[in-house]
Amino acid sequence: MERVKGFVVLVVSLGLVLTGACGDDDENDSAADTTATTEAPSTTLDPAATAEAEAEITTVFEAFFNGALSFEERTANLEDGEELQALVEDQAKILGAQAVNTTGMVKTIKLLDESSAEVTYDVLLSGAPALRDGYGLAVLVDDQWKVSRITLCDLLRLAGQQPPECLNVAEEAGG
Repeated sequence: MERVKGFVVLVVSLGLVLTGACGDDDENDSAADTTATTEAPSTTLDPAATAEAEAEITTVFEAFFNGALSFEERTANLEDGEELQALVEDQAKILGAQAVNTTGMVKTIKLLDESSAEVTYDVLLSGAPALRDGYGLAVLVDDQWKVSRITLCDLLRLAGQQPPECLNVAEEAGG
C-alpha cells in the first residue's frame, strides 16, 4: 500500500494528473500506438475550431506531464496554476531526480462543448507506462486550454490528501 501511495505522490509531485495506480509489468504494451485519436464531439463545433482545440489540449496535457519542464512551465498549463504552484512544488520535494523522467501521451480527446473536454492519456516514467488510460478534463480559461484543477485534486485525493486548495473543488465544478 505504501508503494502505491508513494507512486501516486510521485506523479502528483510532477504536476501530473492521473486517476489510477501503478502501471503493470506487461512489456508487450511498451510499443503502444503513440497517435492521439479524437472522439466525435457531443456538440456541433466548427471542424477547424475542433482541430485547433485538440492540438492545444494535446500540447497542454503533454507539457503538464513533462517532468523536464520547470514548475512554472508546467503549472502555466493548469487551471489556477499560479495558486496551485506551491502545492505542486511541495509534493515534488520528496521525489528528487526522478521527476525529470516523466512524460505524458494524449490518447483521446472528446470535446464536450466549446470550453471543456475529456482527455484520456498515458503517463510514462523513463519511457515505461506508469499509468494507462488516465482520465482528465481540459477547460478553456481566458481563451487558453488548461488541465482542470479538479483533475489534480482528484489525484491528490487518491493519494489520501485533501489540501485546502482542493476542499470545494467538486462543488465549484458543479459535481
